[in-house]
Amino acid sequence: MAESSAIRSGKRLAYELALWRLEEQRSFAATLDSRLGNAVALGAAMVALLGSALLFAEGVDRAAIQTVVHIAVGLFIASVALSTLAYLTGRLRLAPNLRELMQTSEEVSDEDLIVLATNSLARAVDANEPRLFAKSWLVNATVATTGSTAITIAVAAIRVL
Repeated sequence: MAESSAIRSGKRLAYELALWRLEEQRSFAATLDSRLGNAVALGAAMVALLGSALLFAEGVDRAAIQTVVHIAVGLFIASVALSTLAYLTGRLRLAPNLRELMQTSEEVSDEDLIVLATNSLARAVDANEPRLFAKSWLVNATVATTGSTAITIAVAAIRVL
């Protein structure tokens, strides 16, 4: 009887760990989305406010400023494209499928149901790993292009001074 209780505890622990890992992935994805939103908003503000201010500045080399602003706009467009890919890439697989789990629950024991749910969670976690890696890479690339936009605008502002 003690062995059966230990097996149940082990199965329950595996389930809790798999569920925790999936929640950890969801939290990481939400953090990446937040970074993504901030980077795109910052890039848009820099291009719109500073870019237009530079274009309308008096007594500056118009051709040079226009070139720098065009580069900044190009970087911002790249940032938007990367962020769009990151949003699309990062869709996580969630598990278990509740409808299937409810149907199965009528056919198997509670222990077996925990094992099925744990396996489903583990498959979802495994499927999410490459998606989160790709999303993280795309978010970092978006942040880098936003930083490049900031540097480009800063160079133009220094040139105006």
